[in-house]
Amino acid sequence: MGGKPVDNEGLATMGFVSHLAELRRRLAYIVATVLAAMLVAFGYAELLFEILKAPLDSIPDQKMIALGPLEVFITYLKLSLVAGIFLSAPMLLYQFWAFLSPGLYDHEKKWVLPFVVLGTAFFVSGGLFAFYIVMPLGF
Repeated sequence: MGGKPVDNEGLATMGFVSHLAELRRRLAYIVATVLAAMLVAFGYAELLFEILKAPLDSIPDQKMIALGPLEVFITYLKLSLVAGIFLSAPMLLYQFWAFLSPGLYDHEKKWVLPFVVLGTAFFVSGGLFAFYIVMPLGF
């Protein structure tokens, strides 16, 4: 009897070391994707910064200053990392799903689409709320 180990219900199972190897592989894809998206976003860091500081521009007699020689570069780097995470979110979610889905039953998998659609809608609406309502009031 070779092949994959089978549990009591006839489903294939993985050992602990196999799970760790699969997790390491998925995390490597995630890191590579985020780094690639971060490099792309770094090319647009100045434009992204201008968009994000737009609520501050509406306040008279206010300007942003850099306190150190590397502060602008570090700010662009951080902004690129956040933008890279947002750009690579579909791949991140896919890798997360590809790791978890083999361990779920069919009746559990049917709830994924509503959670993804509603989660995405709530996330986007929260970001828009923060940008258009909270940030102007905070400045």
